[in-house]
Amino acid sequence: MALEAAEEYRCDRLALLLIDPVITATDDRGERIALGAALGGSYIDGMTAALDAVSPGMEDTILRYRTHQITLQQMWNEVAKISEEILLYVSHAEAHSDLDDSLLLGTIEHRGESLLKPIATPLFRYLRTTSLLPDAGEWAEDRKSLKRIGRDGLMAMWGQLGLHPRPQGGSFYLEVTAPAV
Repeated sequence: MALEAAEEYRCDRLALLLIDPVITATDDRGERIALGAALGGSYIDGMTAALDAVSPGMEDTILRYRTHQITLQQMWNEVAKISEEILLYVSHAEAHSDLDDSLLLGTIEHRGESLLKPIATPLFRYLRTTSLLPDAGEWAEDRKSLKRIGRDGLMAMWGQLGLHPRPQGGSFYLEVTAPAV
């Protein structure tokens, strides 16, 4: 999930760099505005609604499992789907935000933001401090770092919700405990 989110972020950032010299974005008064804000405004404006998929969305899905309304497999599929979708959404929003040092996600007060923090903060800090196009010699290490960030971040995020997947044979075991938060 982190690899795909990183690719989306990097593609958006690269596209903005390539398009910016060619297109001048202006507001209603004709004043120049950041191209990222013009192209990514819907992502940025919709962030709070998107975070609702995490909280209460994921929490409600887990509760439906706990109350025997859905199976473990259905719950896990939905949690994984929401996790992937929100990471992609946040990737686009972060790529289009014009905040220099802080993350757009960190400017929003929402429970979903605090649940995403374990993966979003290290992922986007890493992406903002590394090359958009890693050199061939750096590619494998970049992928390794992104996989580690993704694994550790997702495990921490899901752990807050009481979900603890771990390898077991050729598959994994999913332990469901009380939520940490």
